Amino acid sequence: MRSIILSAAAALVSVSGWAAQPRQSDARASAVCAQGELSRIRVSKIKPGGTMAGFREAVAAHTRWYQSHGYRINQRIAPVIVSANGKMQLSPDEVLTLATSADVPRDKHDAGWDAFVAKYRANSTIERETIACLPV
Repeated sequence: MRSIILSAAAALVSVSGWAAQPRQSDARASAVCAQGELSRIRVSKIKPGGTMAGFREAVAAHTRWYQSHGYRINQRIAPVIVSANGKMQLSPDEVLTLATSADVPRDKHDAGWDAFVAKYRANSTIERETIACLPV
């Protein structure tokens, strides 16, 4: 059921990417995704001691950094829906991130970059990442 929900979210929402380092496979994926937007879909788990509020702060700092440095980013987060005792409910510790963004060369990373990455790492771990070609 969870994969159905994640697939539906990916198909319906056109946004993506956060603080990952660009990878060689990203360039190949960009070539394959000529008719859409290369997007990252991540499921993150809030760490013990971390908070959803802290994760949201990391997302906001991430977006501000991109915008203040002139890079394109469109990012959204959504709670993951889980089934517990036959009832659907929002997961208290999982969050879906959908992001499209410009690649930022490593030599452009600065203290602000390091700060939002540290905030993500203090609050969450990436459980799964999928790169998709979302229609424009």
